[in-house]
Amino acid sequence: PLKVFRGKKSAPPSRVETIDAEGNPVVYSDKHGVESAASEHLLERFKTARTCPFEEGGLHEDFAFKASTQATDEVFNGTYVPPEDADATAVHYLEEAKLLWDEHQTIIDVTFTPKDYSWWQTAREKTESSKSGIHFGHYKAQSFSKLLTSIQVLKLNLVYKRGRPLRRWLHALTLLLAKKAGGSSIDKLRAICLLEADCNWSFKVIFAKKTMANANDHDLIPPELFARSGTSATQGCFARIMWCDVNRTLNNSFSVQSCDLGQCYDAINHVAASIALQSFGVPKKAVDIMHTVLQEMQFWLRTAFGDSDVPFGGSALDPTMGEGQGSGAAPPTFTSMSTVMIRLLKKHGFHSELKGSWSDAIICILAILYVDDIDMLLAALSAQDNDEFIEMVQKAITEWGKIVMVTGG
Repeated sequence: PLKVFRGKKSAPPSRVETIDAEGNPVVYSDKHGVESAASEHLLERFKTARTCPFEEGGLHEDFAFKASTQATDEVFNGTYVPPEDADATAVHYLEEAKLLWDEHQTIIDVTFTPKDYSWWQTAREKTESSKSGIHFGHYKAQSFSKLLTSIQVLKLNLVYKRGRPLRRWLHALTLLLAKKAGGSSIDKLRAICLLEADCNWSFKVIFAKKTMANANDHDLIPPELFARSGTSATQGCFARIMWCDVNRTLNNSFSVQSCDLGQCYDAINHVAASIALQSFGVPKKAVDIMHTVLQEMQFWLRTAFGDSDVPFGGSALDPTMGEGQGSGAAPPTFTSMSTVMIRLLKKHGFHSELKGSWSDAIICILAILYVDDIDMLLAALSAQDNDEFIEMVQKAITEWGKIVMVTGG
């Protein structure tokens, strides 16, 4: 059934369409043209987050590009004094992350074990990965040997103890896929990053498995987030419908605002991401390794013409950002950031309360989030007229925009 009903995979593009300086469409259909246009566009996209408040003035001096400085320790110790030119919303973001950390104060153990590595025995060998050519099949074969498993485990533990990634982890294949079949507009192409298999697996264990387990154990994730284990987009849609039905029944004025994010994973600032992950209990070295990989990554484009001969990417002094579509750490990173963002917006009092008629239980809900798809749910207060309610809706959207810009835009 899966082979019959599963949608066909999008093929890498053989042509891309861009817009020149005068606003006219330009189509490239040769190897050099496609690779040059795509590389230039993606490099600009991956640096979108470099324009956020954490990259300006005193905040940049305090946190640099990865928030692996002394200032980060001061944030979580409660002793950090922001510079005078600091963006107010960015400062509130730091304060909210500190409050989130105070709720559990649990440092996640990022040590790998042979039991963790046994996952490779069930891995799908055909999964694409690894510019180096060391693919899933190699790791699967090694997982059946106790000696080779112990070597791999020791290697990964040494990497995370030293806080520096392997050199080959800084190279990745970037596969361009159209969001819609036949689409060639460069703005509508997804850039899927195929990391080294062992690198991405380590990200999944630390961030997707251990970090989310700790978050669930301490009930850190707000009910507004539906892109997590045990929930689905369908449940999010149903929750939105029920919320609207309740307000119609109560004859309340209400608003559902679509506040979707533009580039999602590609426009995440690493300082904001690091602060959020550390508030969830991820050790600083583990976050630093992930962001070093992404900031110094050399991306090798894969198009219909094959793999590019020359990569593009960033460096320690001129880094690329974003969390990388295809990275196992991207979804949990986005979850941790969304948690801080929603908590911060709730401090403004925009959320509405729903009270159960039987249980008297009160639910405070502000939005429905499924990754970058966001519906903000706002209900008028009993004392508000329509003009006051519309003013509140605009204020909520404005505050959300400020918070989004702090995280990269």
